[in-house]
Amino acid sequence: RTALALLRTPRPSAGSQRDGPLASELLTACYIGISAMFTAVPIEGTKLPSWTHKPHILVEVMKVMLEAVYAAPSGFEAARIANDVARLWESFVQGGTRLMSRSAGRSGKVTLQAKVQRATRGFAIMLIAHALDQQRRWGGVEAAVKGSLGRLDPELRAAARGSELARWKEAVAAIDVGLVSLLSGLEGADHLKQSLYTGLR
Repeated sequence: RTALALLRTPRPSAGSQRDGPLASELLTACYIGISAMFTAVPIEGTKLPSWTHKPHILVEVMKVMLEAVYAAPSGFEAARIANDVARLWESFVQGGTRLMSRSAGRSGKVTLQAKVQRATRGFAIMLIAHALDQQRRWGGVEAAVKGSLGRLDPELRAAARGSELARWKEAVAAIDVGLVSLLSGLEGADHLKQSLYTGLR
């Protein structure tokens, strides 16, 4: 319900800022809820988790969370959300939170997590395409820092600039790491990679 409530709120544009404690609490609740779903995927089993039947819902929630990174009112908030998003992306393409040494379908014994990975990794394309689109729309670190400092009292801006710059760079780095995870989830799925490249042209 929390995820759906967040999805029903207007999405921020690349130049706007979503503010307020309610939005922050909703994003945190979404992260905790989705993380719990991924953590609950057991090593053994035959029945796929119910969320795998409609993975596009989780994808939409993660899209909203990514947009909140670029619309964050401060570098601190952006870095916090970005790290959450990157962790969710990694768990999503792995099919759960347990570390897998090989991609789904390449080991002799297929675990339930590998089955989840195989059933949902096609949706990683949506996350990658959306992330690249958001990066293109974003004004960059310097513009984000300027926007964050503009929310502070003039006498506080000079002292806060270094911290804001570091936090926004941390947010960018976290998203880049997350994108690597998403791309690695397409390993061995050349048809999915080709679909991604075609869609980005």
